[in-house]
Amino acid sequence: MTSVACLADPAALRSSNADRRVRLFGRRRDVPDAAATGARLYDQMRRLEGTISPKAFDFLSIALSAVTADVFVPRASSANGFSRAIELTTSVQDPAFWKAQASDLEEALNFLTGDRWEMTFVGEGRSAPTAASRKGLRQRTKLLDSNCVCLFSGGLDSLLGAIDLIEDANRSPFLVSRESTGDKMYQTNLRALLPSRPHLGANDAPQGPEGQYGAYPREDTTRARSLLFLAMGVCVASAIAERNGLLSAAGQVPLYIPENGFIALNPPLSPRRVGALSTRTAHPEFLSGIQRILDAGSIPVTIENPFRHKTKGEMLRGNSNAPLARSLASNTVSCGRWKRKRMQCGHCVPCLIRRAAFHASNVTDGTQYWLGDLKQVMNKPDRRADLLSVIYAIRRSRTESIARWVIRAGTLPINSNERAQLLQVVERGRDELAVFIRSQGVAA
Repeated sequence: MTSVACLADPAALRSSNADRRVRLFGRRRDVPDAAATGARLYDQMRRLEGTISPKAFDFLSIALSAVTADVFVPRASSANGFSRAIELTTSVQDPAFWKAQASDLEEALNFLTGDRWEMTFVGEGRSAPTAASRKGLRQRTKLLDSNCVCLFSGGLDSLLGAIDLIEDANRSPFLVSRESTGDKMYQTNLRALLPSRPHLGANDAPQGPEGQYGAYPREDTTRARSLLFLAMGVCVASAIAERNGLLSAAGQVPLYIPENGFIALNPPLSPRRVGALSTRTAHPEFLSGIQRILDAGSIPVTIENPFRHKTKGEMLRGNSNAPLARSLASNTVSCGRWKRKRMQCGHCVPCLIRRAAFHASNVTDGTQYWLGDLKQVMNKPDRRADLLSVIYAIRRSRTESIARWVIRAGTLPINSNERAQLLQVVERGRDELAVFIRSQGVAA
């Protein structure tokens, strides 16, 4: 088991014997022989003109710690080359409360990343920024008329979700982005083409120890990243709740995670690839686990995925501002590998689902793909793994129960009507993929 200590107090960090030591919301100069993360994130939260609830900010500290541990503990060092055992210590403002939530947090992280987590909480955590800390800042982020939060990644689903909310007369969304390396540019370009909405974006930017102390190894799968994305949204939503007087009254601020139902449920593509799609962020099991934690802390935020019953194609076809959605759709990024070449590959699982959505919606796909001809992909052994897995899943799902297929990725809600709708969206999503792949001259 690899121990990771993410602490806000430099003195406590210096005395830690953890395998990985990380200054939380700080810079390396304070503890040069340790890593650092979240300084930029804290600065952006400080610019937010609102009061973030203490427990919401503790949740952000925990999420930032988990993402940092995910980065600095490589999967190659584990016994099976993938699943790790991570002992994570995080400093928070209310350690007693978070100790009571440790098992739920561990379960959520285990599900999200496929690892085994053990969580420990200590005091002296960084407190949420105050109004006094904003004095002298030239640039501030205003809440304006916001009454909900929408996660905005720059992907097709998040674009369609943002447009739907902006078009809704009863909703005034605040957009939140996690600006990992390379993402900020296309997120900014997309937002510039949308009706103006308040926005907060930040990069947690973990940095290893200074060179003379030796760098920590890095892991590039970073499946925990979506927990930080959620936590950023929770902080903004809690500030909206405080502004609207909901902290002391009944009411919740919606936090929207726009994700099509097929990817949200993450059905395994083959027996060896359980949960092999790009994310489990919007799976009902994960979201319900996080919601229980928020409810336990009386954080007035409700997590919702408004597209859980729709395929990606149905989202594009049924958008409330179809002309705007169609004109901007090709500017989004879905590819799981695009950072390698700054071009979407065209044949990974997210790209295939994206391309199937354009085809099903009869929308011209102006995206430039690195290798878009699926016949060529089939002839390249080093490129066809995802396509073969999708074809295998399509064929197997026609003879196997859809429920049995989907349940391998995680439990479904107890409500029978909700379960039925989720299973139906997987079936329709499978059919979208099959139709598109066949249109490319490949049997599916």
